[in-house]
Amino acid sequence: GFLAAIRTGGRRSCRLMRDLTIGGFGVFWSRKMTVSVLELQRARRVLDEFCARRNALLSGSAARLRCSQEGDRLLIGETAQLEKTNEAGRFRPLVQLSYEDSRWHLFWPLQGGDWRPYPHLPQVDTIQAVVEELEQAPLHVHWG
Repeated sequence: GFLAAIRTGGRRSCRLMRDLTIGGFGVFWSRKMTVSVLELQRARRVLDEFCARRNALLSGSAARLRCSQEGDRLLIGETAQLEKTNEAGRFRPLVQLSYEDSRWHLFWPLQGGDWRPYPHLPQVDTIQAVVEELEQAPLHVHWG
């Protein structure tokens, strides 16, 4: 990528990179990094809305869906409401998404903590296609 080109480009490239750095923090972001960060933010909003819609259909004591982010991955999981305190219990991931090469990759958990590509639709172009697939998931196996 860009940094490898700068490293191999000699003194002039190193000076350029140093000039693009302020206080030790690079001010240059590659286009790929910016796009994926923006896509993650947009997807997080869409998935938060998806979870809110699904939660509105559930009874008061049912587990609630929520979206969380771990690094460059998004997780949709369920959190059971604790009856006496009405606080959220432990988060159990049900679906993992990653955005690579302009495509969303879907995974589901295996026992033991490993993840496997989602068998019905392992990758898609848009976050809306992810939501549509999750809505159509056979028997809604992810949602409790």
